[in-house]
This record gives sequence, structure tokens and C-alpha cells, in this order.
Amino acid sequence: MNGKISSTFAELNQKGQKAFIPFLMAGDPFFELSLDLIEALDESGADILELGIPFSDPLADGPIIQKSAMRALKEGMNIDKVFSLLQRIRKRTDIPVVLFSYLNPIFRYGLERFAAKAADSGADGVLIVDLPPEETLEGLEFLEEKLDRILLVTPSTSLDRRKVIAAKSRGFLYCVSRYGITGIQKDLSREAYELVKSLEALKKVPLCVGFGVSSAEQAKIIASYADGVVVGSALVDEISKVAEGKSSIERFKDFAFSLAKSIH
Repeated sequence: MNGKISSTFAELNQKGQKAFIPFLMAGDPFFELSLDLIEALDESGADILELGIPFSDPLADGPIIQKSAMRALKEGMNIDKVFSLLQRIRKRTDIPVVLFSYLNPIFRYGLERFAAKAADSGADGVLIVDLPPEETLEGLEFLEEKLDRILLVTPSTSLDRRKVIAAKSRGFLYCVSRYGITGIQKDLSREAYELVKSLEALKKVPLCVGFGVSSAEQAKIIASYADGVVVGSALVDEISKVAEGKSSIERFKDFAFSLAKSIH
């Protein structure tokens, strides 16, 4: 397991805290502002950063993150520029970074090439949302040596598969809170709690819940039973307001701070 991700959870555990894991799309709304937003998240108390690689067909994502990916792609963001962004991040902060991607961009880039450049640029983990744990691809073993490969488990995952996924995931295990795509939700589902409870006896790494976490109040509830909380669409929605001139980095930072405070 990657030292930085595991040590972050160990340090939080010693303090009796849970992990705040924000998601944003690399290069959204453009390269330099994306860098400033990441720094704002770090200063607001983020523990691990989930950094999305823009993709034109993000099937598991709702409209907010789809639009975020389109904004980044329109600005010319690609995998090499994501690595450039990572290198710039590393000059500002040592926060652990997990790259979030669909398989297609990584497969086209080459798994070994991707893994080597990602690790060299400062990435600590990778979450490939549509790559099943049973799949074997050339270069995948090398990727798993270079980066913590974080796996997903959903409420519809069978108990047998939950055991397999829990055993294979590194860094942390991403527990999808509900059925469907990402997006802001008014109410929390009972499914997230039941999923985490079903995995407690199986887990080898911390259990983190994401998909639809929309407020500090919701994040606080999830943090009462999970090891970490992933917040994506709600933060990306704030970024869209910054991009449109309807909000500011300071307001974005205040929202992130409220999430960090409630989770910690």
C-alpha cells in the first residue's frame, strides 16, 4: 500500500478524525484556476485529493461532473497536462492524490506508461471506475506496483464480490452510497450505512463513502460510521459558479472548510 495514503489515515485515526476527500476535475475551468482551487482545498483541511481525468463519455457521472469534464476538455486538458498539473501541485502541497479515470483514456495512453508518469509526477493512487477487479490487462500489474489501486463497491455488489473487492483494494475502498449516477442529493440513502456495515469485518483498508454527498450535515452523518467521505458534485457545482463569475475562490474555500470541519 502507498505510504502516503495509509499514513494519512493512520494520522487521522490517532486524532480520532475521519478523512475529507474532495473531488475536482483536472483543468476545470482552466489550468491555472484549477491549481488555485486545489490549493484552496488543501488549505481548507482536505486530507486526500481525488483528481479527475477529463473524459468525453463519463457514464457514471451526472450532469454537474459531465459539464466539468467538458469545460476541461474544451481548454485542451489531456493526460499529459494532468501530469503537468500534478507536478505543479507538488510544488505547493504534499497532499496524497488519487487519479480518478475511466479505462479508455488510460488504455489508449498505455497502462505502464501511464503508471510510470503518474507516479513520477506525484500521484499516489488511481481509481479506474469501469475496470472490474477480475479483469487482467497487460501492464495492470505494473500499475498496481506503482500506485494504490482503489476499488469501488456498490449496494448491488454481491457478498462474494464484496469479499474479493475488499481484499484487493489498496489505499481505501470506495463505497458508492446509492444506485445511479453522481450528483447532488437532498437526502442520504440508508444503503450507504448498510454497505459500510457489511464490509467492516472484511475490510483491509479504510472504508470511504461517496456519490451524492451534498452538505456539511450529510458529510457529518457519513463520517459517524465511515472512515472517510468523498465530496464531488457539490464542490464541482461551486467551481462552475466560480467559472461563471457568480462566486469566488474564497466562497469555495469556505464551503470546503465547512465540509472538512464536519467530517473531522
